[in-house]
Amino acid sequence: MSHSPSEFWIAFGTAILAAATIWLAWITARTANSTQKNDKEVKAIELFITFNELQHTIANEPEPHSDFWPNNSMLAITEGIHKLTIGDECWNRTVIWMLEHQKLFLEVHGADFGTFVPSFSTLMAAVIPSLRDSRPRHVPVVRSANSDA
Repeated sequence: MSHSPSEFWIAFGTAILAAATIWLAWITARTANSTQKNDKEVKAIELFITFNELQHTIANEPEPHSDFWPNNSMLAITEGIHKLTIGDECWNRTVIWMLEHQKLFLEVHGADFGTFVPSFSTLMAAVIPSLRDSRPRHVPVVRSANSDA
C-alpha cells in the first residue's frame, strides 16, 4: 500500500506540531516554576524587612512590657519565611539568625509547637534547646459538623 506525498507531509506536519506543543508546554512549566520561586523570594524579603522594622520598634519602645505582640508577629514572620524558603540553605541560616534574636522572648513565653509546621518546631528546638513546648497537655479535639469522624 503506497502513501501519497501529501499524506507524508500531513503526518510530518502533525509530528512537528506535536513536538512543538510538547516543547511549548515544557517552556511554560519551567517559566511558571521560575516565576513562583521568584515570587516566594520577593515575599520572603518583604517579610524579612517587616521583621527588622518590628525589631527596631521594640528596641525603641519606652515600655518594655508592651513588646509581646510585636515579638509574636516577628515569630509568625520567621515561620512564614521558613515555610516559603524550605530547602534554601542561605534562607535557612537567616531563619536561624532570626530565631536567635527571639531567644529571650521564646524562653520567657514558650512556644506551642502544635501551632507551627513540624519542620519549624524542630528548627526552633534545635536553635534554642532550652525552649519549652507551652502547648496544653490535654486539649480536646473539636470536630466540625462536616467532619467524617
